[in-house]
Amino acid sequence: MAQIRLSEKIGKGYEEFWHFKGRYLAVKGSRGSKKSTTAAMKIIYMMMKYPLSNTIVLRQVFNTHRDSTWKQLKWATQNLGVEHLWTFTVSPLEATYNPTGQKIYFRGCDNSLSITSITAPVGFLTYLWVEEAYQILNEDDFNKVDMSMRGELPPGYFKQCIFTFNPWNEQTWLKPRFFDTPNDEDKLAMTTTYRCNEWLGPDDIAIFERMKVDNPIRFRVEGDGEWGMDPEGLVFTRWETRDFDPLTLSASGLEHRAGMDVGWVDPSAIIDTLYDKANKTIYIFNEFYKSGCQLSELAENIEKMNLKKTKLYVDAAEPRTIQFFKSEGINAVPCIKGKDSVKAGIMFLQDHLIVVHPKCTNFITELKNFSYIKSKQTGEYTEDTTHEWSHAIDACRYGYSDIYTNTKLKTISKTALSL
Repeated sequence: MAQIRLSEKIGKGYEEFWHFKGRYLAVKGSRGSKKSTTAAMKIIYMMMKYPLSNTIVLRQVFNTHRDSTWKQLKWATQNLGVEHLWTFTVSPLEATYNPTGQKIYFRGCDNSLSITSITAPVGFLTYLWVEEAYQILNEDDFNKVDMSMRGELPPGYFKQCIFTFNPWNEQTWLKPRFFDTPNDEDKLAMTTTYRCNEWLGPDDIAIFERMKVDNPIRFRVEGDGEWGMDPEGLVFTRWETRDFDPLTLSASGLEHRAGMDVGWVDPSAIIDTLYDKANKTIYIFNEFYKSGCQLSELAENIEKMNLKKTKLYVDAAEPRTIQFFKSEGINAVPCIKGKDSVKAGIMFLQDHLIVVHPKCTNFITELKNFSYIKSKQTGEYTEDTTHEWSHAIDACRYGYSDIYTNTKLKTISKTALSL
């Protein structure tokens, strides 16, 4: 029988991962960091070593397993030279270790009943692998599976939940639960990158090096394995923070534009910008952002921002609000709306480089988090966008509504350009 050295199959960077026996093992990392393939090999190895163990593999959407975890585990049996001992079936989607009848079950959070109804015919549920764990939005969905792994085990056995994911969104429950506290005997959280993958070729490395220069925001997640948002899910990726003088930019002939989104429970936002039409660049240089504002407070801040005489585009759904501002001597006008105007406004902003002054922290926060919504059925992104990170962005969009609705703009005052 051929002998296989595990160290040659696993490679560097995962010794602690492989030997850890605590309950929770969480690995965030870059693309190409071997986290998923190493997890798959560990599952196969552990099940063969412990003949009373069984595994649940969990993803947010069940039908994504076949082209990901199911294939990865099948590959792991081949890579470890034990594929003849395993049977992988599609209906039902399972893997069986033939000598003992141990099972690997594949489940999705989109069918919670299928998760809680698992009963292993041989032994115990000991391992749980949560792949693309950042997609599990509800921590309770994980807790249900975690609680299904209960009961006393024979000596030498242990229960373990393995999480592997790219850290697209720092708002995930995984961060405070596993990464914001020190590791202990029950929990190991670690970060790996493509740099520990000795099997990447020069062309693979070159992709990361180009990304580091051309798209540092994307590289932060895909290269360094640090927290961020999914670049494929973010609405805006062409933006940067930069310290600039709006008076100097205005003197060069840039156009002054401002917009306001009025919220009650949600934040109200006033965004002040300069428009460089020739270079398709929008400069964000001043903001007001606050929840629970009265109209009088908004009027006071409009004056403080030197926007009282500037044409200020306000949500057209608030005619009484606009009338109030007019009564206060504010040059408020309704933003221009029409069929698909929200989509048109987002596409207009996407077509420009957005440069944000560092003091506009709320606008920056929204850019980092404003994202497309995934379909619960397919797991794919839709054209719908998140609401909770759109208030400052909506205010900015209103300020340009006459352009993307093809309405002629009158000359705007340039009296509000000081920081």
